[in-house]
This record gives sequence, structure tokens and C-alpha cells, in this order.
Amino acid sequence: MDHPTAVNRTLAYLVKADGWNYSVEAARAGAAHAYVYNRTPVQKYGEILAAEREARAAGRGLWGPPCYGNTDAVPA
Repeated sequence: MDHPTAVNRTLAYLVKADGWNYSVEAARAGAAHAYVYNRTPVQKYGEILAAEREARAAGRGLWGPPCYGNTDAVPA
């Protein structure tokens, strides 16, 4: 497991023995996006970004209704 440390937290990947990667699959489902911390992309950035682009193109998860990519907080 890769886990670069960033300001009192650990960024990690969950990868099963068969190579299935949670970060990639979450992005593909539209439940996550590629992450850049302090101008340094995470190690799997390219794979995650490709999955995010696939989700955006398909309008899945965050990229479909009702968010359409807008995840800003809204006052209750």
C-alpha cells in the first residue's frame, strides 16, 4: 500500500489482490475525483483522472443530476 503523508494525515490506496483499486473505481462511479495535494499529484493520479473523465462523460455520480459537478456547500 502506498501512503504518502500530508499534514497529519495519511493518503492510502485500497487495492485487492486481483489489482482492483478502490480509488480508481470510486472515481469511475463518480464518487471521487483525482487529487492533487500541494501541487503534487497522488501516485495513481493518471489512472484516477482517466476514471474521473469516464464518469464525467457518462454523467455518473457527482457529474450527473442533481450536482452536475458542483459540490460546493450550500447553507441549510
